[in-house]
Amino acid sequence: MTHLSLFSGIGGIDLAAHWAGFETVQFVERDPFCQKVLAKNFPGVPIHDDITTFSGLPFRGVTLVSGGFPCQDVSGAGKRVGVVEGTRSGLYRELLRVTREVGAQFVLMENVYGLITGGGLFTVLADLADMGMDAQWVRLRASDIKLPHTRDRIFIVAYPSGVSGFYLHQNIHSQQKSDCKGGYEWSPTTVRVYAPTLGRTFRVLAGLCRGHYGIPRELDCSKNADRLRALGNAVVPQQAYPILKAIAEMCA
Repeated sequence: MTHLSLFSGIGGIDLAAHWAGFETVQFVERDPFCQKVLAKNFPGVPIHDDITTFSGLPFRGVTLVSGGFPCQDVSGAGKRVGVVEGTRSGLYRELLRVTREVGAQFVLMENVYGLITGGGLFTVLADLADMGMDAQWVRLRASDIKLPHTRDRIFIVAYPSGVSGFYLHQNIHSQQKSDCKGGYEWSPTTVRVYAPTLGRTFRVLAGLCRGHYGIPRELDCSKNADRLRALGNAVVPQQAYPILKAIAEMCA
């Protein structure tokens, strides 16, 4: 089973895909720091730096395409203009374009809960339907897998119309019960951080504890602003793993 990773970040979905038995054959990621992390932890896998110039045609027949497309325009912290063309969140259309070029059996898309509250979810589902794909979606929080933070996310699984026997919610439930893959490393402590631009304080986890984000310590490599930003944008692998395991079982 092969996997094409778009909007890869530091490889949260890709780590979960590896656990589930997929071989990642290509990354598409523009951020230089994230590229370094991917190159370190997935040696030999090529990285393309621009989704708009990437062609999926050389990857015809790949089993799975995944992507956590940009959330800036649907997030509650952003302007909430939706997944319209010309916005960063509108780049999900590039994910759909690559999916058409690849002809993948399955597509996994991830974004923040604002994709629902901002109305973008129905646009994405309609576009998938226009491509001849059925889709199921689920809302999962990091706290659902016993991690001490919310990380509220929407996952969409799409596949060609006519595929039967894939029951996302039942599969997630059974996988969560049988194998959660990893966990956090120690009881959290929190601190209050003041954000001058917002004029308020926030309670956050102290120590930039990697395990609490589902990312092993080996998956990031320096204590700096780039690392913090990358972790903040990362997909928790334990959230994605039950979905990817369910997809893998359908492909077997």
